[in-house]
Amino acid sequence: MDALAAVLMPSFKASNWTDQEVGAAVGRGVLVVPIMRGSTPHGFIGKYQGMDAHGKTVGQIAEGIFNILIASPSTRSRIFACLVDTVTLATSEEVAGPRLAALASLPNMPEGFITPLREGVMRSQVFGRSAG
Repeated sequence: MDALAAVLMPSFKASNWTDQEVGAAVGRGVLVVPIMRGSTPHGFIGKYQGMDAHGKTVGQIAEGIFNILIASPSTRSRIFACLVDTVTLATSEEVAGPRLAALASLPNMPEGFITPLREGVMRSQVFGRSAG
């Protein structure tokens, strides 16, 4: 696992498994993202600041998680690798174009992903058709 999102609801503490799963993530040094949905971080994740989900849409919560993942040194490279793949493996211009624009809008792409992105786009049948 690259990260763990723990949705902290009032029933979270009642489960025999949730604290064990969070503890396993913490023990492995995995990024833990507590999402407060009626409960606050405690125990193993008490040291983390939770993201307040109250009044937010699923899309807003997903965007918040994405921003945390792209900012964290422990997950940043993995997220960029996945984003490069979503662009270079897209099956149509309608899908690839917005993905490329979204990727290009992110600040400070690690240098190691620029060449694979460029080469993937050049090999892509989607972009190859539009360029040729």
